[in-house]
Amino acid sequence: MFRVIAQAVSLIFIPFRRLAEIDYQRFASELFLAFGTVAAASVHHFPDRFLSKDDVPEEQGSPDDDEARS
Repeated sequence: MFRVIAQAVSLIFIPFRRLAEIDYQRFASELFLAFGTVAAASVHHFPDRFLSKDDVPEEQGSPDDDEARS
């Protein structure tokens, strides 16, 4: 009976032992890099949500459009 209880307790603490093996500095740097990548992609694809209208460059028309207007 005692052996079964000891095995159950050891199974409970296995994840905590694995947490002690994690390199938290590397994990934090990779997490920071991932969030930075997502943020940069969001600003690139949706600039109007993150920048004021003065900061967003207007689309440049092609030279053909200028000739068609004149």
